[in-house]
Amino acid sequence: MEGDAEETFTGHRAFDLRSELREESQERREEWLRNRVIEMFPDAEVTEIAVENCDDPTRPLRFRYHLLAPQYAQVAGRRIFFHILPFQRSRPSPFSASERRNPVQFPYAWTETDAVRIRPPAGFVLDNASAPGGIGFGAAGGYNLTVAVGDNGQVIANRELTFVGTYFDAKDYPVVKQVFSEIQKRNTHTLALIKQ
Repeated sequence: MEGDAEETFTGHRAFDLRSELREESQERREEWLRNRVIEMFPDAEVTEIAVENCDDPTRPLRFRYHLLAPQYAQVAGRRIFFHILPFQRSRPSPFSASERRNPVQFPYAWTETDAVRIRPPAGFVLDNASAPGGIGFGAAGGYNLTVAVGDNGQVIANRELTFVGTYFDAKDYPVVKQVFSEIQKRNTHTLALIKQ
């Protein structure tokens, strides 16, 4: 996989990241970002790195870089298998314990959006593409993932996660665990390309 990436943060998440990077030089910020990306994509090459608006809380914090991740997809015969959400696939569910004795409290509500465009290699097309669709969490939020093919053959994935629930009693933990397990399952959705 090769392409340009842009990550934008606002609100509490931007505040948390700015706090982590506040005292660092621009060079150290770029090194931090390179290391963060390489954690997600081992053996990747990260170039053209830019950390923008780190010192300006009135504007969104923005990370930009060019990514070359040679180990991202798996080739099997005439097919190439890949995760449709490259930046979500390695994030585990935050809840792995089978039970919990204390309430679950999130520090704030949040929304995540991913817009991914993938141009298949020459001679390859999607093979039986599917999308896991959306799920609702009632008053706590929802998740939606759509996959389409553009006129130019690009695979287009759009993901939105909204989580507004911030406090759950321990008795509600099984439901919270199930919701985040389902999010992780959908975040790791795999598609196949086939050689024509």
